[in-house]
Amino acid sequence: MGMQDEGSATKYFRNSGGGWAYVGSDGFPAGPHGCGDIPAIPDSLAGIWKNCS
Repeated sequence: MGMQDEGSATKYFRNSGGGWAYVGSDGFPAGPHGCGDIPAIPDSLAGIWKNCS
């Protein structure tokens, strides 16, 4: 029997001022650079987030 979230991918959102908006998700398994591998997340933000690690 599998777990409900088995195989899920991490999803990223940003607050657009009017609520949260979906930005993107990493693949499964996650890329080696975490959220730094997701083109929709600016490099400067991924750096602040420490590549979501």
